[in-house]
Amino acid sequence: MKTLEDIKAMSYQEKDELEDLVLEIIDNNDLVKLKDILKD
Repeated sequence: MKTLEDIKAMSYQEKDELEDLVLEIIDNNDLVKLKDILKD
């Protein structure tokens, strides 16, 4: 789990990779992985 501060400190490329991961999880309808990424 990444905090907002962690995400802000990431490079553009790292943010892009994280975005791709989240979108892939959503496309695959993998709610378990999505919940794991978005949990507190």
